[in-house]
Amino acid sequence: MYKKAQSNYLWFSKINAISYASLADAVLILYAIRIGADDFLVGLVISFLYLTMPFMLLGKQWIAEQGAAKTFFRSWVFRNISALFLFFVPIVQKHINPVSGLFLFVIASFGFFAFRSIGITAILPLIRDITSAENRGQFISKTWFQSMVFYLFAMVAIVALTSRYQTVTVFQAIVILGSLAGVVASLFMKKVPESDKPKLSAQRPLLESIRFISNNIAIKKLLTSWSLSTAALMLVTPFSMVALKNGFQISDHSALLFSIIQITGGILASYMNTLMLDRVGPRPMIIIYSFGILIIAILWMTAPANFFWPVFLLIFLLAGACNAGINTALSHYLLGSVPTDLTVGISMLMAIISGVVAGISGTILGGGLLRFLRAFDLLGLMVYRIYFAIIFIYLIIVIIMNSKLQPLSDRRVKDVLGIFFSPRDWRALFVLQKIYGTKTIGQDERIIDKLGQIGSDLSRETLSNYLDSPSFITRSRAIRALGRIEIEGETVQKLLNEIKEGEHTTAFWAAEVLGEQHIKSAIPVLRNALDSDDIPLKGKTMLALARLGDEPSYQKIIDIFTATENPRLIIHGAKAFVNMKQTKLLQLLIHKVTFTPLSAKIRDEVLYCMCEMCSAAHLFYRLYPDMRKNNSAVLWHLDEFIRHFKSRDESTYRNLVQIKDILLKSEKAAVLYQQLFELKDELEKRDCPRQIFHFIKTYPEAVFPVETRYAFLLIIISTHHRT
Repeated sequence: MYKKAQSNYLWFSKINAISYASLADAVLILYAIRIGADDFLVGLVISFLYLTMPFMLLGKQWIAEQGAAKTFFRSWVFRNISALFLFFVPIVQKHINPVSGLFLFVIASFGFFAFRSIGITAILPLIRDITSAENRGQFISKTWFQSMVFYLFAMVAIVALTSRYQTVTVFQAIVILGSLAGVVASLFMKKVPESDKPKLSAQRPLLESIRFISNNIAIKKLLTSWSLSTAALMLVTPFSMVALKNGFQISDHSALLFSIIQITGGILASYMNTLMLDRVGPRPMIIIYSFGILIIAILWMTAPANFFWPVFLLIFLLAGACNAGINTALSHYLLGSVPTDLTVGISMLMAIISGVVAGISGTILGGGLLRFLRAFDLLGLMVYRIYFAIIFIYLIIVIIMNSKLQPLSDRRVKDVLGIFFSPRDWRALFVLQKIYGTKTIGQDERIIDKLGQIGSDLSRETLSNYLDSPSFITRSRAIRALGRIEIEGETVQKLLNEIKEGEHTTAFWAAEVLGEQHIKSAIPVLRNALDSDDIPLKGKTMLALARLGDEPSYQKIIDIFTATENPRLIIHGAKAFVNMKQTKLLQLLIHKVTFTPLSAKIRDEVLYCMCEMCSAAHLFYRLYPDMRKNNSAVLWHLDEFIRHFKSRDESTYRNLVQIKDILLKSEKAAVLYQQLFELKDELEKRDCPRQIFHFIKTYPEAVFPVETRYAFLLIIISTHHRT
């Protein structure tokens, strides 16, 4: 049902965008100015968008009787019939009188917006009914995006018409086109299948919704924010067009070009919301868009006296972006905050109250303020500069109130602003956008790999969800990808559950990630995992606990390493010893590599850990491969390295030369001890050489292959070099 319902809804929104472009916003403003309406009358008509919101009470009744989709269809037909009367306004003005024509204009506009208010009562309940919580933000943003694209195409056509035919007749033709498009759009809405939830929600007494708002601090704050933000848009966006038209006396054609720019801003914001809203949450976006409105006011306050198009390009881009963005974010916040059975009542109350506030603001504070300012005989653009300076103070209040909205698992505003300037995060958003269409394990794995390569925190929740996959490969890839980003909260808990429930599958990957990211809360679960029969898990757990510095676990890790002959446990135990930073454990590593039969690769790993423990890893890593290929070349490098001590300390230089010669000539511990005894004082000055010497003394039966003796030598040289 979701797919068919969403498809019909999207087609409605696209075709309706053509209707709205033809009947409202800039076209309605320009039509009003063309037929002789003053600033106050323009402000009044624009305010009908909000002043008619109480008609949503009738919309609630219709939904309770026939459902949301049919209510939408029925009201939209009447909406477009009302709009047709706008066609007759110039005719009435010509054959009766101008005042009668303006009266008809006001009545037709009122009917248009009144039936629109009845219809939009069904929008949020219907969207909630045809979407899931996971894709709701994306669908709302997608609806805005696609409707804005069609709105743009419609406006381009309207601009072309008004530029060629600069008469009132062209506006009459546009009205007919808009009305017909609205009727066609309503037919798609009639086809949207829905459940009984919107109808049942509308049947709930309105008093329940009022009580819910009264008793819920978060919703009361949302109501305040919604009302103030809607009023802010009302006071800034349409009056920007009025200021542009009257402040610079530009043509209808030029004014509509800026309307297209405004639409472009809306498209950009809608597309951005499609990518971001479900990832960052609505609250930070509401705050950011509020600042965008403030910037518009600042730009008008400082606008140059002569027309300078880059300034006004930015103004109208921001106007479009803020209008689309803040409405989308507020709707998303509402749907994520209220119970399903109260959606109709609460969304209606939100719209009515915010609409009345915005309508009064537009009529009294907007149109009334401009009329008041004109009484001072202010010239040209100055009246609008002062207007926006006064509105600026109001916008500061809006930002403060929006900042008080309670978070809904949102990111911080500064983090969201960081996303805007992060190419890595944008790449992640584009990849995350593809998830909703994935159907196969191969597609999921490719997305996981891309998210892992990008390494953006935005993918944390999505990657966490993949831990519920039945596929070992999918889960393991998701865990490894999570290792490349910072994990927290629910993601940590999911990885802990993976350790508890994922033995012999992906638990060891989870242990590794928790250790690498130093998640202290994982220590109790990791301690239990030391007793697991899952060898990979036990090995990763040893290393993770050492990385976390869990000293109570150290003895158990030492016992496991000492007793085991399992190569994986030997490797991870050796790495754990390095992270414990206790050089006394060096003798255990020497013992393991000397008395336990190991393959060459495992032996090399333990030798590397010995050198790493004693800060000689860089020498071992550089010289050891060459030692196995060309012994004489490595000896030359060692001699050069030892020769550096000659100028610093002649005695140390001679001792290191002797130690080198002794270690490379004999493999038996007893012989080495006898020959190194004379250099005992030199060896016992430093901890790691002392540990080596004591091991040689303790195990005279030991035989050290050349690889081990090279490691001894590199450790001794490196510790001398550091001091």
